[in-house]
Amino acid sequence: EVADSQYAWEQSLMNRIIISLKKYKISPQSAFEIFDKNRDGRISKNELRSALFNMKIEVNSEDIDILMKSLDVDSEGMIRYKSFINRLKRYGVRSRTTQEQIIFTITDSIAKLGKGIEEVFTYFDSDGDGIISREEFIQ
Repeated sequence: EVADSQYAWEQSLMNRIIISLKKYKISPQSAFEIFDKNRDGRISKNELRSALFNMKIEVNSEDIDILMKSLDVDSEGMIRYKSFINRLKRYGVRSRTTQEQIIFTITDSIAKLGKGIEEVFTYFDSDGDGIISREEFIQ
């Protein structure tokens, strides 16, 4: 019975998260980015707590432990991208469109390079006309 009540409480917490994400039309991928403050590809207990606080979802330490246990499929103390995304998709949170994923991949790569968007744009705009053509982009 303890497991049943813990499962019910976990579902209640997940539902509150899902309602908030759906309300603001946040995709699973975007949610992960928001939660993963240090951008290491994993969500720590502190990052989870902070994200929920920022979403105005009141949780205590026990709630965080329940969510971590539920989402940390390999028991390493961190929530991995795939398990997070899969859980949200099961609750019907819409994934990114192909175009949204391409934009995310580009902006994420730029951030990892430590470059500004203007610098990257200038790099791709090889003829300096202020427009990145398909040919320039592919190069």
